[in-house]
Amino acid sequence: MWYEANRTCLSVALAAVLFGAAGHAEADYDKTWDYKGADKGGGRTLSLTFGVDTIMKVVHTGGVEPDPTPENGYNIADSVRRAMSSWNATGSGWTLKEGAPLAGEIPVHVRMGFIDPTDPTKNEFDHPNSDTADNDGHGGGGPKNTLAFFRITGTDPADGRFATSAEIVFNPFASWGIGTNAPMREDINYDPIIVALHEIGHALRLDHTTPGGSTTIGIPRDGDVMRPMTQSGWHQTNMDAAFARNPHANDIAFAMASATNPLPTPSTVAAMLLGLGAASGRRRRGV
Repeated sequence: MWYEANRTCLSVALAAVLFGAAGHAEADYDKTWDYKGADKGGGRTLSLTFGVDTIMKVVHTGGVEPDPTPENGYNIADSVRRAMSSWNATGSGWTLKEGAPLAGEIPVHVRMGFIDPTDPTKNEFDHPNSDTADNDGHGGGGPKNTLAFFRITGTDPADGRFATSAEIVFNPFASWGIGTNAPMREDINYDPIIVALHEIGHALRLDHTTPGGSTTIGIPRDGDVMRPMTQSGWHQTNMDAAFARNPHANDIAFAMASATNPLPTPSTVAAMLLGLGAASGRRRRGV
């Protein structure tokens, strides 16, 4: 009887370790991987660097979006910086910074997709179709008809579930635009800030969510940035360049859950089980 009761206790405790604290069981974040050092209080600062191609890739604008780097026009790197600032303002427990990583920080490189001038079959992306282009395929690049993807590029040799580096890659063939005023552009331009918010969300271990909030073109859209990007034209440009581009409350809640529920290492689980076993033994001796 004692054995059965304590075996149940250990099983429940192990489930809690593996699946996170109560209240986060249904959170839309990926519980199959994490960043190296997360189990020791690290792995929650992502250091982003930008390929030269992201600075050269100028975004079409309607003249309203403030340009932090006017000497080269508003570009993909600027869009990602804007998205970084929005995520940092949420207080989710994650920190996004620009520059080389310090000890315990995770490098994430942002670049444009590879184009082979002699063999198009080797290109990382195809030209997106405005009716079918989706965001992502994060994890392995996914279909070529995507707007961008997040991908883990390095893992801990001792445990492949823990990432040591990653990248965010944008489609170089997409027509990127912000606040374009001609209605016809609405169908063919894709908003790089929204896409950057979405891909950074994947870098924070977030999965796609059930949509919430407004997606109406022409007014501020406050829906989840982790929604599938084709839904209601969510990935397309808004004619009002000043509309809110920030993570939704749902996105923030899931990011907080992913930040505070690190994936346990086998040694962490073993240590907890040993501790529970010792505690159970002490209780038995006290009876």
